[in-house]
Amino acid sequence: MTDWLPYIRDLADAMGLKDWTFKIDDRPADDDADADADAQIRCIYGQRRAVIRLCVGFDGYDAEKQRGILTHELIHPHIDPIDTVTRNMEPLIGRPAWTIFNGAMDDAIENATDAIAVVLAPFLPLPPIDEQVQEVA
Repeated sequence: MTDWLPYIRDLADAMGLKDWTFKIDDRPADDDADADADAQIRCIYGQRRAVIRLCVGFDGYDAEKQRGILTHELIHPHIDPIDTVTRNMEPLIGRPAWTIFNGAMDDAIENATDAIAVVLAPFLPLPPIDEQVQEVA
């Protein structure tokens, strides 16, 4: 798999996340039985750190799709405080109400993140072309 960290760092810096640290997890995003994701990000509360998981086939996507997916994931740290509030609501409103609230919030956050990524991604650089792939082509 390609070392995506330098490109992620460039995108993160351009997106106002210069004070964040990112790590790529060895486990792929689509490793979970219930997950069907091209990528996932987990923000570490209060530490400005995040762990990104990419799907097995990520290297094979075209450059625009890779940029769009990573842009989407890097919007999540900006929105993570909303996730934190949502998680903390369960003891206040009870499990049944929280389950509905949490699902609605997850959907709203993903929809908003997608919409922002679609607008923002074209203004960000595409991933650099891998020299090895270029030589084979």
